[in-house]
Amino acid sequence: VTISKQNCLVIARTRKEMSDQYIQGTTRIALS
Repeated sequence: VTISKQNCLVIARTRKEMSDQYIQGTTRIALS
């Protein structure tokens, strides 16, 4: 099964956004 380069970028971007949201959430909890 070949995964296109574009598809890999989409997956990487989605994972980054998820991790960014997680970091923002934990930061907000820590600051409150």
